[in-house]
Amino acid sequence: MPREYVHIINGLNEEDGGPVYALMSLVLKQKELKNQVSIICTYKKNIGNLEKLNQNIKYLRNKKINVYIYKSWFLYCFSPGFVRRLFKFDKNVIVHIHGLYRFTTSFGALICRFRKIKYIIRTHGALDSFLYERSDNFSSFVFIKRISELLIDYGNLKHALFIHFTSKREKEKAMIPKNIKKNSEIIPNGISLPFSNNQINIRKKYGLKNNEKIVLYIGRLHLKKGIDILIKSFSEIDNKEKNITLLIAGPGSEEYRDYLRNYISKLNSEQQKKIILDKKVERSEVKSYFSQSDLFVLPSHTENFGMVVIESIFYGCPVIISKQVDIYEELENYKVAKAFDINKISLANQIEKYIMDSDFKDYVFKNGKKVINKIYSWESISKTIELKINNKLSKKINL
Repeated sequence: MPREYVHIINGLNEEDGGPVYALMSLVLKQKELKNQVSIICTYKKNIGNLEKLNQNIKYLRNKKINVYIYKSWFLYCFSPGFVRRLFKFDKNVIVHIHGLYRFTTSFGALICRFRKIKYIIRTHGALDSFLYERSDNFSSFVFIKRISELLIDYGNLKHALFIHFTSKREKEKAMIPKNIKKNSEIIPNGISLPFSNNQINIRKKYGLKNNEKIVLYIGRLHLKKGIDILIKSFSEIDNKEKNITLLIAGPGSEEYRDYLRNYISKLNSEQQKKIILDKKVERSEVKSYFSQSDLFVLPSHTENFGMVVIESIFYGCPVIISKQVDIYEELENYKVAKAFDINKISLANQIEKYIMDSDFKDYVFKNGKKVINKIYSWESISKTIELKINNKLSKKINL
């Protein structure tokens, strides 16, 4: 029987990466399955690309997804309009909350508790030990997170229909009490493809020769992604005859980008020529980047899923990933990814080995799309979410 779903997320800005892509794919599939679907989110006036945000909203609305977006105040995303909207929904909706530690997510769940609306909380890696004591905002925000936990978030997690983790490892690492963690379900992400493709020649764009091998990192530039380790590892490679270029592209803070530039500037001139640091790639161009590269690397210190990993495999580009990417074991079992321990020598050896491994590349090219469609289909994931909801609701009725 069709349901009415309401999704709450801080924003739909593409620079927030995986959570936004995952949500957009999920709601479109839920709509295809004849459900009524709404998104409530906020935006900050100073975000980078309002035009792209408006394009996403227009696209979703054209697909009959209700999008309610409100201007927010401060880093905590406070918005009176957001609160008013939550009180207008029928109590029989199922609310899916994407994230923690912001007004939209913490108070969104609190209002659901107050109104006795059933809700799910998806943590998106926020409870991982690496991120738990860190904040992208001012340092004292970590203290605010702990206060928010004690006063609001633990109660929200405890009373949720269930906590949505995307992998077994994400659940194991979650920094919450065991009695709360018990109330959880493991449901993976799906493959979220661009809504349109703009084919470009990336070798021509960056002035690379046709025989140049490309090691690619594409995604958000952030401390947790281990990009500095990737650069250090690449500088250890004897590159005189191998013709390998490291291409790093993605959005991120200027502070972290300057940190990476500064490290690159300390390498010798030949090494510097072999490293390209670019800004955000248009979503419509990512297929060109993956399909024309020889190896994708994700050296994250922590990653609750890794959307770019499954995109790379889908488009036929082999990947090597750190063992802190929570889905690495499953991908290794399907032989479409290789995993490494996070240190520069181990990663350098892996890059040198697999950039030249034609058998690995051929296998991913021939089988990658099939594997990803098999285990990360949004249709099966949407139906799994529905099944988990039905199971939880029937248990509550029987109690």
